[in-house]
Amino acid sequence: MASQRLARRYAKALIQLGTENKNLDSLEKDFKIVFNAFENSKELRTFCNNPIISRSKKKNILTSIFENNVSETVIKYLQGIVVNKREEYIYDIIKEFFLLRDEALGIIKVEVRTSTNFSDQQKQKLQSLLEKLTKKTIQPSYNVDTTLKGGFVLRIGDTMYDTSIKRQLEVLKNRFLQTELPLVTNM
Repeated sequence: MASQRLARRYAKALIQLGTENKNLDSLEKDFKIVFNAFENSKELRTFCNNPIISRSKKKNILTSIFENNVSETVIKYLQGIVVNKREEYIYDIIKEFFLLRDEALGIIKVEVRTSTNFSDQQKQKLQSLLEKLTKKTIQPSYNVDTTLKGGFVLRIGDTMYDTSIKRQLEVLKNRFLQTELPLVTNM
């Protein structure tokens, strides 16, 4: 919980920096590069979390990794995180940055698990419905989960809506198990 607050604080500062300098779009592109590097490289995350490696070495290596791919602002920001002894939170800070940016732009990411592939028409209809209900822009990601048997499951933030046949069968099973049936005796 404390790490999330810390990540949010650093991410807010980054959003503020981008807004003041009118380069939020460029920061977003650069931080996607950094985020992907951290997400795809366990070694990079382990390196940043290693307390034995000196901060100056961490600054130098992070600089050499990203200097040809991102702006000087992003390099200095990453170096500042290391100087402040927060390098183990870089990944979380960047994730929080994207969440805050989406929040500011009125964008909601929605995970949709379906029993079969949705057609483009079904996807568009669901997206329109969700945008009408939330009054925000929806960015859905679709995954097929054949264990659902039918229907779909939506995850919007921390809220999950489960309309799957699998879930309905589980509810029905639990009702049957909780219901006391009268004993019928033959005389």
